[in-house]
Amino acid sequence: MKINLRKNLLMIVAHPDDETYLGVGLLRANAASGGTNTVLCGTCGEKGTSHLKKPVSKTALKAIRCREIRAVCR
Repeated sequence: MKINLRKNLLMIVAHPDDETYLGVGLLRANAASGGTNTVLCGTCGEKGTSHLKKPVSKTALKAIRCREIRAVCR
């Protein structure tokens, strides 16, 4: 089923990754129908855990999370 939204949507989330598991279907359907999506994330995730093999600083984690959310939104 194709949904024709064509809306200007603003999704506000608290943490990186929230946009992915909470609303990716809606955002994708809106973009596919010609709509515009904007995601506003309240934090950069620098206080979370990295789950990387090698520990990283909070500054490095913030940079990683910011790159990740930008990539997902593209």
